[in-house]
Amino acid sequence: MKTELKIGKKLLVLLAVTLAMAAAPSAQAALSLVGPINTANGFPQWYQDGTGVRLDLPTPPLGDGLGLLAPTQIFDAPDPLNPFSAQIGFGTEAFYYLCESVFETAMGRFRARFGLEASFFNGFTAINGEQIVFTRIRFTLPAATVPGNYTIDHPYGQTIVPLTAADIAAGKGLKYTEDIGITTPLAFNLALAGNIGPFLKATTLAVGVDPAAWIGDGVTIGTVTGSPIGFNSIRITGPRGSILDPVTGSNVIEVNNQFMVSGHIPPNAPPVPVGGADLVTPVPGSTLPIPTTVPLPTVAVGGRSPATTQFPSPTTFVASASRTPGATAQLIWVGNAPKASDLGSAPLVNQSATLNMPIDGRKLYVTLWALVNNVWQVDGQFILTAATARGATIVSPATPSVLPKGGTTFTWDTGAGIPRSYGLWVGKTPGAKDIFGKALTVNSQKMSLPSGQTVYVTLWSWVNSQWKSKAFTYTTAAK
Repeated sequence: MKTELKIGKKLLVLLAVTLAMAAAPSAQAALSLVGPINTANGFPQWYQDGTGVRLDLPTPPLGDGLGLLAPTQIFDAPDPLNPFSAQIGFGTEAFYYLCESVFETAMGRFRARFGLEASFFNGFTAINGEQIVFTRIRFTLPAATVPGNYTIDHPYGQTIVPLTAADIAAGKGLKYTEDIGITTPLAFNLALAGNIGPFLKATTLAVGVDPAAWIGDGVTIGTVTGSPIGFNSIRITGPRGSILDPVTGSNVIEVNNQFMVSGHIPPNAPPVPVGGADLVTPVPGSTLPIPTTVPLPTVAVGGRSPATTQFPSPTTFVASASRTPGATAQLIWVGNAPKASDLGSAPLVNQSATLNMPIDGRKLYVTLWALVNNVWQVDGQFILTAATARGATIVSPATPSVLPKGGTTFTWDTGAGIPRSYGLWVGKTPGAKDIFGKALTVNSQKMSLPSGQTVYVTLWSWVNSQWKSKAFTYTTAAK
């Protein structure tokens, strides 16, 4: 644990940026409050997340610290040669909150860690006056063998981790760490800017563990609830050519049942407020279906779409009624980032709204808002994946090939999520249409071609409200 802290302190500390939203709902903090100082250890008595859950760090911490006997907080053993360490009951690290997921991939063991950690600025020993509390997000896959970007979807968002050939050669493997709050001793409010929160809760506790006192017992492995984006899982997508799932051989692996959570609720904590709303459809974490009908092109083949082009996939969002006391109205935002509305927004009428979504496979971040006492507040956050449209592809003749004398019929498939509206250009140079160039609503075209030369075919499709092309090259037979 000491080594982890030293490495983390060398990383760039990420600071939260608050954006003012005029005449719009305001964001809800992942961690919202820090408690008074516990004079016995010099750390805050507790931290509270945006849902009202409060976790503490007693003196000494509760349990064995090792995660062997439930329930327990996670901490290292006190240093018997350090009087202050002996006084506070741990060495250099103790967790208000820790959630880990560890599982095997085809490249070896992967570990995800999300924590709210108490430690010391020097990173080596417990010294009164050097207390720090920070949030940590860490991902490790030491035996990763394929260079490229690894996309990790997790309960608190999405992280893309690059892995270079030099990293692999040096035996570093995949490693990512984000620590927020480590820069200044005793500045305990810095952790409130972290990307941890709300606290995830274990769905299963060991027999005899009081769920009113523990959100997780520090030992039991299972599933969790509470993701602010509705994704209570870990999904890793590796670069092309990588294999992560040992069963399917895919470059994608998703696991949702290997979480361990540790967190203790103080006995005097206020009751957690009941509230929030659920996204009923589409199901959180799902991929939207490819639409069966999409709008026709608005510009000529090969033309550039206007910036205001509407997305082609009408999607109906249905939410549950808000459980937040005093809620009088609901609103939905969909964006390219958490709590963004750049892809669409609308009031929920009878818990429903229809918005036009892209069909390019991007992540869609959905935020539900509730109006309480004339103030908008976050009522739920979820992640979806947009459908992926595919442009048409020539299926005959095969490419590259030599075309026989006489007429040639080009045939293409209908793609996916696109209208039956195509452009076919044939020319003597790439992208040219000096031999043939027309807009078509059928998926085949017969034509005569000049003999004994290379011809270049460009097939256009209206994909996600833009013209997209695919190029094919042929040689015609000599006379």
